[in-house]
Amino acid sequence: MNFNWANELAKNALKTAQKRIDSVLDITPEDEVENDEDANDIINASVNQTLEEQSGHHEEWVEPNSSFTPVYDETSGVDVVDSEPNPIRDSHHAGLLPHSPCSVRAYETILDVGFGNSPEEELVCNEEQDILRSNDAQKHKDSELLEEDNKHFVTENSSNGNDKHHDDTLTVISSDFEILRQSDSCSMASSVPPKTFPLLSTDASITETHDQTKEEGNNNLNDKQPSSAEIAHLRTQIQYQERRIRDLQFQNQRLEAKSKELLSLKAMRTQQSTTEAKLLKKLNEKETKLADLLQEGEKLAEMNGKLSRELKKLRAGLAEQEQLAKKSTEAETDRDLAREEARGLSAEIMKLRAMVKSLENDLAELKVANEGLTSDLKRKDEKISKLLVDVQQSEASRELAHEELKRLETVFEEVSIKVKQNEMSSKSIEEITRGGLNADLEDEKKKNEQQSVYIDSLEKRLGEMMETQQNNAAMIAAVSAPLLESIQQLEEKVSSKDKEYEQIVCEKEIAISALNLEKEQLSIENEKKKKENEEDDKNIIAEDMTCHSDTIGETKRLIESDEKSKELRTRSDFIFLNEVGEGSFSTVYHVKERSTGREFAAKVCFKKQIIRERKVDYIFREKEALIRLSNSGGKHPFLTQIMCTFQDTENLYIIMTLAKKGDLLKLMRKSGGKFNLDLTRFYISEIVAAMEHMHSLKIIHRDLKPENILISETGHILVSDFGSAKILDHAKPSRQTDRPEGQKRRGSFVGTAQFVSPEVLKGEPVQQACDYWALGVIIYQLLTGQHAFHDVAEYLIYRRIMNAAYKIPNDFPELAANIVRKLLVVKVKDRLGSIESGGAEAVKKEAFFDGIKWDSITETEVPRLPCDSE
Repeated sequence: MNFNWANELAKNALKTAQKRIDSVLDITPEDEVENDEDANDIINASVNQTLEEQSGHHEEWVEPNSSFTPVYDETSGVDVVDSEPNPIRDSHHAGLLPHSPCSVRAYETILDVGFGNSPEEELVCNEEQDILRSNDAQKHKDSELLEEDNKHFVTENSSNGNDKHHDDTLTVISSDFEILRQSDSCSMASSVPPKTFPLLSTDASITETHDQTKEEGNNNLNDKQPSSAEIAHLRTQIQYQERRIRDLQFQNQRLEAKSKELLSLKAMRTQQSTTEAKLLKKLNEKETKLADLLQEGEKLAEMNGKLSRELKKLRAGLAEQEQLAKKSTEAETDRDLAREEARGLSAEIMKLRAMVKSLENDLAELKVANEGLTSDLKRKDEKISKLLVDVQQSEASRELAHEELKRLETVFEEVSIKVKQNEMSSKSIEEITRGGLNADLEDEKKKNEQQSVYIDSLEKRLGEMMETQQNNAAMIAAVSAPLLESIQQLEEKVSSKDKEYEQIVCEKEIAISALNLEKEQLSIENEKKKKENEEDDKNIIAEDMTCHSDTIGETKRLIESDEKSKELRTRSDFIFLNEVGEGSFSTVYHVKERSTGREFAAKVCFKKQIIRERKVDYIFREKEALIRLSNSGGKHPFLTQIMCTFQDTENLYIIMTLAKKGDLLKLMRKSGGKFNLDLTRFYISEIVAAMEHMHSLKIIHRDLKPENILISETGHILVSDFGSAKILDHAKPSRQTDRPEGQKRRGSFVGTAQFVSPEVLKGEPVQQACDYWALGVIIYQLLTGQHAFHDVAEYLIYRRIMNAAYKIPNDFPELAANIVRKLLVVKVKDRLGSIESGGAEAVKKEAFFDGIKWDSITETEVPRLPCDSE
């Protein structure tokens, strides 16, 4: 019979049960495989234990049923398919839990199919054996066929026992169907309906069936004497039931372990789901926080954009304000410079006239030099003509010598012809006349030799004469070449000087015309003024005229001193060694005097740049201050002194004291960027001494800073750069006494931004307190290495200066902080060092200068610098 339909039905039932269990427990196939692999060890241990127990029960079962042992021994060698655990099979049976309804239905289908007819039905069949005696032979044949099929089935099962993917349930069902086939004849004859057993639990059903089979077997043995076929049938049925019991127990244990594993996995899954939920909550909270932070970042970016726009607007406003401030200061300075330039131009005109005179003198000297050169050239031409005559004479003598040589050659030929003729005469005549002819021939030979020697000597003389003539010609060309070059250079110089003179005259004429136009415009503006200010304007014009006459007198004196110094000194009197420094319109060189070997500093000022930048007054002011400081009563070792001044067509030269160690700023940078308190006290005390002497001569520097304080070879200071100086007792009347308060003249803006004083920025009249403000800023810079007033733009620096807005660091010495606070005061009267506060004497009495010997300060030993120790 074909039982494939039963196998497929069992497979489908198992698959549907497994799917339902998986859907209830929410377990994927991958999770099942992982859990089965983990549970294999536990199941193997439990299976081994059950097998041992079953072997013990088998021994107990064999002893009372010894009659069945032969048949059992025959089949005991057959391997049981379910003896080894199969993970794939277990995964199929894992869902068949005893307590689930689907598993109960699956077990019912398996039991119904596997068991076939109940033991009672078998008893009925035994009762009706008398009717079926006739079919014993057929049954015997069938039993033999079944045994062969069983053997074949057992061999197939043993060959496929190691296959882990074989389904054990299907093997059990197939073995059930084989036994059913064996007992088909008995079951078909039975008319008793099959009994259904309620499956309360798998273990109970197995034990009940086992007991029933035992009782029925005993009853059948007691009631009747079974036949051999029935005995064989019963034995196989008992073996099947025992094997079935073992399989069911093993499957039950395995299912229990699997259920425990699944429950533990479910608990783990629930824990994981709770932890995942917590993590998701935390992630959501963090996402909300990140969203809030992003919103805050966007707001901050918007705020930054707004602030950057506002900053740009503020910078543009500051730039405009700076430009306005610069324009206002430039306008104020231009008003003052216009008048000063007029004075300077008048002085320049006088200088130009002097230059014209000097150029005329130079032209006269050049003419004289040209006349001397022409006379020299004439003399050279006469010498050259004489040499040419000599050369012609030597050539004529050479031609005569050539003619003489030709004559001698003809004579020699004649003599040779005669000799040949004489040789052709007879031997007798030769013998007779041999003696006399030989003597004549020897004489002729001697004469010929003498003539050849003479000719050679003449040729030598002619060669020497030609060489001497060539040398003379070369000498004449070499002598005449530099003269010609010098003449050409002189002509080029004369033409270049003429051009320069013409350019200078044109520039001055243009400048004079521009000034005349400005004067006309000023006069027109003055005429348009109100009648109320006419009297004041007249006074101002009168004062301007007097000042102009004074400046003309001063410029005349300076020009005369320049002319005197020009007569004494020129650029050729000094050797220019190297460049020391460079300014906006000047360069300072280290020079050496040729006559004495003394070393000086030469300040070379460029005339064109001075005129272009309107620094004429700057030069005159510096020169006047240096002359005043270099007089016998004005000299001081801490102030630079002037030696002489001179000029050429392009530059002005000021020869002054040389400072070999640079300036104070460079020295500070070499010493680590700042000084300690002792070094600062030393240099500041020398600056105070220099300022006291300078102020006593009515000179205010107005541009004191570390760059303008030089260091001499001995290590002491030298105050330099008096271009911004103001001379208080300058020879001109004061205009401020007769003017109203609203028309007081404002001071010009000079100095450096970080060191300028508030009164200079305001345009108020200045006094010596201006330099003491700069002294406070210098003290701050020497001790900190930074400016007291610093900012992004000059306008902001000026605002800080006007408000005295500076900050003293925490590590700043207290003595220095006290004197800086007294020096950096906006009000001039309250400032330390002003005339109202006691001047230099009040400054010397400060605690900062304790230990300074003012009487012998010029002899104080210079302290050792950190850079010297290195």
